Formats: sequence, C-alpha cells, structure tokens
Amino acid sequence: MTNPAPTPRRRTSRGFTLLEIMATVAIVGLSAGFILTAREGAANHAFRAYHMMEAIRLAEHHLAEWTLNPDLVEAQQGLFQIDGDTVGEGIYSYEITVEIFDLSTGRPLDDEDGNPLDDPLAANYGDSSGPTSLFGGSEDTEEEDDPYLVRRIQMTVYYPNPVDEEPEELILERFLPLVDEPEENLR
Repeated sequence: MTNPAPTPRRRTSRGFTLLEIMATVAIVGLSAGFILTAREGAANHAFRAYHMMEAIRLAEHHLAEWTLNPDLVEAQQGLFQIDGDTVGEGIYSYEITVEIFDLSTGRPLDDEDGNPLDDPLAANYGDSSGPTSLFGGSEDTEEEDDPYLVRRIQMTVYYPNPVDEEPEELILERFLPLVDEPEENLR
C-alpha cells in the first residue's frame, strides 16, 4: 500500500497577526499626532481671536467716549478701565498719542513750528513753508483756518499672545477736529 499524499492543513483564521496589529497602532498613532497638532493650532487661533476682539471692543469704547468729549483726549498710557474697574485682570493695556495731522499730506506736523516733519519724501510734498494741497502748491494759511489739519488719536492696544511672552499689539486711529486749546496740551 502506498501512502496517500499528505493533504495540506488549512489554517483557521482566528485573529490578527502581530504585524497587522503593529501597523494599525502606527497608523492610529500618526493620525492622533496630526489631530492633536491641528487642535492646538485651532486653540491658539481661537485664543488670539478672542483677545483681539476684546481689545478692539475696549479700544472702540474708549475712542467713542473721546470722540464725544474731545477735551478729555490727552497722550497717556495705562490699563483699560470701565466705570473705575480694571477690565480683563490687567492683561489689556493701551498707549495713546495725540498729534496734529495734515490730511492733505498724510503726515503729522512738527510740534515746534507747525512745519511738516523731516522726511526723505518731503520733496514730493512741496516746500516746508506750509502744508500743501492735494493738487500741489503751498498754502499760506494759519493752522486754525486750514481745513486739512485735524487731531489724530492713535491708540496702541496690547493684548496677550498665546505663543510668546511678548504681547500682541493692535493700532487704531481716530481723527478729530482741532479744538481751541494751546498745542502743547495735545502732546
């Protein structure tokens, strides 16, 4: 009698191989890393957006107050306060500069003699005997009579930065008509 040829045994599949499990763990780990990185970036953007909107809200509140009462405006710096209470636990601060600004040239005036500031582009704006109009030429009018002279209130707002220790800054401007005050009180 001859022995029949052995029949191959069929392997019954009852689980995963070690290689399959290791590949799955690696794929899940990489996916989780990308998801966590994206989540952190989204959280930083949300933090920055929230604090920027809060800083804008506080600055607009103060600028609207000063627009209604232009005599209150002076150069200063400090923490935002509403009704005597410090807002945001002191994390929002501001700095205000007030200067006479010539709308026809787009530049501030010098505080000493009313001439435009020294600027390498001054040749494009005419001579320094007075402010120039939009169409060129020099005007020989007094500051009070010049319709192009206004007060520029520039508010720099500082708010928290989620990444660095250095705060973010936001600059807002408002233009107000000149008031009948000596110019040294505006600076």
